[in-house]
Amino acid sequence: MKRQLCTLGAAACILALASCGSEPDSSSHASQNTPTEPASPSIDTVGQLVGLREYGDRVVYQLDDGRVEREKGYFRVAYDLTAGDTLVVAGSDGLGAFVALIGRPDGAPTGCEHVMRYGGREWGSAIESQGILWQKAPAFKADVPIPRVGEQYPASALLCLNDQARVVSVRLLPLLPPQPEGSASAR
Repeated sequence: MKRQLCTLGAAACILALASCGSEPDSSSHASQNTPTEPASPSIDTVGQLVGLREYGDRVVYQLDDGRVEREKGYFRVAYDLTAGDTLVVAGSDGLGAFVALIGRPDGAPTGCEHVMRYGGREWGSAIESQGILWQKAPAFKADVPIPRVGEQYPASALLCLNDQARVVSVRLLPLLPPQPEGSASAR
């Protein structure tokens, strides 16, 4: 009986030691969830959109000072909010060529000329939004607390870009005023 207990005790120790080694390493798990800063894009065109045309397999973005042609399927549309004065930003990054159309929708805050919605991730001198790293302007300011590097801005944050496609400010999405009872939008 004593011998059986010793054998069972030894087997339990072996199982306990084996299970200790099979636990996942929490430090490697944390590193898998840690965001990585994307590479800075190479921006080759920034300008005001005055027209857009499609010709078979070509898209022509007419700018106030010329045009940008891109083949369909050759680039991704990283952001598309054409409203008011729309900024065309074309370039490439680690994922390939991209075009972003950044407008100024109705209700955008004063001084916010080109607006990107849905927040972004803080990276010190730049903010990642829509998978692209947007450099901050020298006079950058935020109306919300700036998150630590690698952390997200609120999803309700707007990135305000200047005509050079640099982030000049981060603002919160304005709240809509209450609608009177009985109005179509209050139903």
